[in-house]
Amino acid sequence: MIVLGLKCFSHDTGAAILADDGGSLRLHAISEARLNRRKHSFAYPLMSIAYCLKALGLESLDEVDAICIDRHMEVWPESNSQFGYDRALRRHHPRYDDVFRWGYLIEQTMRWPAGKVHWINHIDAHAASAFFVSPFERAAVLIAEGGTGIYSGDGLTLSPIDRIGYKAASYHDGVGTSPGRDAFVNSSFLYDRVSEILGYDIFGAGQTMALAGFAGQFPRHDQFAIDPDRFDDFVVNHDKTVFGLRDVVSFQGDDREIVAERWVNFARQAQETLETDLMHLARLTKRKTAAERLCLAGGAALNCIMNRKILDSGLFDDLFIQPAASDEGIPLGCALYGYFALGGRTRTEMRHAYLGAPNDPASLDAALGA
Repeated sequence: MIVLGLKCFSHDTGAAILADDGGSLRLHAISEARLNRRKHSFAYPLMSIAYCLKALGLESLDEVDAICIDRHMEVWPESNSQFGYDRALRRHHPRYDDVFRWGYLIEQTMRWPAGKVHWINHIDAHAASAFFVSPFERAAVLIAEGGTGIYSGDGLTLSPIDRIGYKAASYHDGVGTSPGRDAFVNSSFLYDRVSEILGYDIFGAGQTMALAGFAGQFPRHDQFAIDPDRFDDFVVNHDKTVFGLRDVVSFQGDDREIVAERWVNFARQAQETLETDLMHLARLTKRKTAAERLCLAGGAALNCIMNRKILDSGLFDDLFIQPAASDEGIPLGCALYGYFALGGRTRTEMRHAYLGAPNDPASLDAALGA
């Protein structure tokens, strides 16, 4: 079986492909940003698709058995479209390289093989990207990002226990609920809001984490109030916390001025709050799954300090963290989720993150001379 996984909408688009011929699982994956040289690219992943097909020696999409696409939101402005005709017409001022018109035109002109396209829930894709390439036969999975998910993984199956976000049907204690509950601001959104106050863009969470590392050099002065009543089982709701930050003036200086008491304390509070929230979710995951091992993915899993806190807590004997924990790992997750949902039986362990196709040594002289 050959499965192509895609993320076509929003940031960090890309593609992944897998094949189970020869008794092993062969994987290739790449982000569009690696090919078009625009960080966190929003562009439709045409180059990534071509790259993945070439990696397996394929000529066209007709040779693929299934195409699994990230359903980043459950309700689209137009049936069978992630972009929508009306929205494409209105989107005159793109952000980064996020051009709805271009995305819509490509989407509508792609010749998808009939019956081969499958839509994969965004949080499910994150979970699949972590569990199915982990070294664990059985493990819990915790996803923390724009949505939240707790899963139980066992062999070839991945079962949602709790899931919320992206306007999808929610799960609570293994029971599906609809419509989904999305009217909340979780820990990731709070971290992003503080990053914005610190003058960073939407991809600046890593800089906020780094700035928090200077906390020991300054007195602790909390800069904002954190809602103590934000916990409702697996839902962590920071609506009140973020509402209290609506009128805060953002940092306007240069980089040399940000290592100062006020701004470091903003970063410290965001980091400490994330750690408190994720430890709450980790304890819930342990209680609900009784698993000895844990897999992590989603943007919050890029926070290495947080990951270490979970490991040192002793809740789990071992962790596996998807190296592409952000949305860069979504295409791989879509391919893996689709493969096992469609009857795939072969697992593999992701021992490294070099999933690109090997370079041809014969091309080295030309590359150096370019």
